[in-house]
Formats: sequence, structure tokens, C-alpha cells
Amino acid sequence: MNKVAIPKEDADNLYLALSESGSDKAPMWEEFWGYWGCCLDKFGIRWMLNVMKDQNNKYEMKNQIYPCLWFDGQAREAAEFYCSIFSNSKITEANPMVVKWELNGQPFMGLNGGPLYKFSPANSYVIECETQEEIDHYWQKLGEDGRYSQCGWLDDKFGVSWQVVPKLLGKLMADPEKRQRVVEAFMQMKKFDIEKLLNA
Repeated sequence: MNKVAIPKEDADNLYLALSESGSDKAPMWEEFWGYWGCCLDKFGIRWMLNVMKDQNNKYEMKNQIYPCLWFDGQAREAAEFYCSIFSNSKITEANPMVVKWELNGQPFMGLNGGPLYKFSPANSYVIECETQEEIDHYWQKLGEDGRYSQCGWLDDKFGVSWQVVPKLLGKLMADPEKRQRVVEAFMQMKKFDIEKLLNA
């Protein structure tokens, strides 16, 4: 699920645009923390629109999109797990229902919403790595007690999908002379091996 924090006056128009031809709608309405709504768009992507209130009970004028991960009671555990893996990370807010954290400056939110929704590889998070050491680190730490797949994909122990990929892959794929050999090389890999890609 993607969470969008926006000015209140824009929320209704954005909700109508996202929910057009969509389904599973919870129209915008007032809550104690602000103005809130949720919908599934026509592509099957779930959106939560949230216009927050500040400490003075005034609506915050923000425009930010960030992922909201739906957990069955493990949001705090997951936030601590991810923050232990990414060096530039921190938990920014926590209560029994919602936990917020940042990984390399990217905000995330964990919602303890119960067993209604499960994670799927249809939604994954990409980590572009400069070095093989970075790839090895994220591959090992995120995949521990989870499941490793092909071509840099893994599911962590909470079921969240990640792609651990070398940053240079795009450049290699753009080279018409190397592209096919690079594809053939990484199709044989689970964890990416930068040296083998360069030598393909």
C-alpha cells in the first residue's frame, strides 16, 4: 500500500482520480488525527490518503508518497529488523497501531492492521548496490529466515519482497553488444555476482 500525505483541499480530487474504475473504497472522512480515505485503483494498487494534523490541531501541508506495510502485529519488530540492516536508518514514531521509520532517508510506515492482507512479490523494494560487499550484506541480512529467489529477489522473514541488484546492471543492459550475455549470466544467479556480469 502507498500512503500519500497532502493538503486537505486536494484530498477529495486525488481520491476521486485514484478510485475511478477502482474498487474496495473507503471514502474520505474525518478522524481524530486528520482527514483519511483508502481505495484500490484500477491497476489493483492500494492507496491510503492521509491529511495529518500537527500539534496545534491544524492540517499539515505536506505532499509525500511513501509505502505503508500491513502487518499482523509485527510492525515494531519489522522496523527494528530493517533499521538494524540499513546503516542510515531510524524509527521516527511508534505506537501500538502505527510505526514509522526511515531507511537511507526513505520513509516507511508499518500498520498493525491484522491478518486481512498478505505480502506478495507483486510489490517489492529495490536496493541498488555499488559493490559486491553491499550486495552480500543486504542479501544475507534481509534473506535470513526468509526465502531466496532468482535474479536478486528475496522474501524476508515477514514476507516482504526485495530486489538486491548492482547499480551497474542498467548500464550493462544498455550495451547492445553485452546485453544478451549479461541476461544469460544473471538468469543463472540467485545472488548477483558483479564480477561475472562484467566478464559476461
